[in-house]
Amino acid sequence: MRTQSIGNTIWAVVPLKSPDAAKSRLQAGLDADTRRRLFFWMARQAIRTLARTPGIAGVSVVTASPEVGAFAEREGAALIWEEREAGTAEACRSAVAHLSTRVDCVLMISGDIPLISVDAVAAVLSCAARGHPSSGNAHRPVTAACPGQRPGGDTPPPAAPTTPSPQAAPGNDPGVTPLLEQEGKNLFFSPPFQGGVARSDGVVIVPDRRRSGTNALLCAPPAIVPPSFGKDSFQRHLAAARSQGLDVRIVESDVLALDIDELEDLDELQHRIEADPTLPSAELREMLPRRAEAPAQ
Repeated sequence: MRTQSIGNTIWAVVPLKSPDAAKSRLQAGLDADTRRRLFFWMARQAIRTLARTPGIAGVSVVTASPEVGAFAEREGAALIWEEREAGTAEACRSAVAHLSTRVDCVLMISGDIPLISVDAVAAVLSCAARGHPSSGNAHRPVTAACPGQRPGGDTPPPAAPTTPSPQAAPGNDPGVTPLLEQEGKNLFFSPPFQGGVARSDGVVIVPDRRRSGTNALLCAPPAIVPPSFGKDSFQRHLAAARSQGLDVRIVESDVLALDIDELEDLDELQHRIEADPTLPSAELREMLPRRAEAPAQ
């Protein structure tokens, strides 16, 4: 089969396990049916949010599960099939191999980030669009605060175009908050984002809230560093990029840093939505474990 080029684009990749194998560490707080519902709810949020983000030309789901594949197709995502489940890192390597000759940049992002928002993702793309600095600090990783807002709702994404086309630039979209006023003197500025294209080779890393794992990894070009997700992957990705003298940017994002792996992650999510009732949908609230009420005084 001939591969059609879709160059000058940023493509998003969401690796998804079988729902029966996912979120097993939540079983002490959620029954099997609720874990499945939560898995698909978060995956839907990821796909729909990425599809609405200016600068992302398309979204692929990597999976070995026919059930997940059918779900992803209903959501308008392209599919990259695995023969078997071999973990997130291997799934992302398969995606990179599939896309590296077709796109300029790949954003690999977890499918279990319940508060994912267009603004938070667009801020990561904005970091990727910055040019190399003129100072001698080109290979020193820099950290950017990433603005976030409430996650996107449940509005279905538009139908995927036959030939993906570059989207409007985050800097030109009034609905996207740029990073410029957030960054500070040590971060790099360059001409505006142009047509959804990362203009320089480099890596953007979004660590999880423990700064152990990696919740998003943007690579331009796609195969510039090997994906290595899992425990301590933040340091592995950082070391791999530094070893090549690449431009590395670290994006600290309260929104993207919260992925749901452990029961304490559910507790953190519950704290956040109690502090801001406008954040997630009623469906997500219904899935979360009920907090024990404090005893009467």
